[in-house]
Amino acid sequence: MARRVRAPPRLSRSCALVENGFYKQLGRLVVVASSEETQILRVMARDGCAREAALADARAASPGRQDPRRRLRLDNNGDIEATRAQLEHILAGLVR
Repeated sequence: MARRVRAPPRLSRSCALVENGFYKQLGRLVVVASSEETQILRVMARDGCAREAALADARAASPGRQDPRRRLRLDNNGDIEATRAQLEHILAGLVR
């Protein structure tokens, strides 16, 4: 019987992994998500674009529907410290 090797966590844009179906070959997927409104405001601030362009960008980056048994969700609606605390908690569970 083949023994499964546990690889260290890697960071990547999940939308690319999901669009290509590669996420199915991963053990777990951490989806960093925020509300559509938060995404729109952040894209507008980052790119200096109109709301319509930011909305298109936010919808294109949507994580889609992955297998929820293999997905962990990191809520990115709060401040950086709240996001960092969630990430540390998730990573601690992944590297055990």
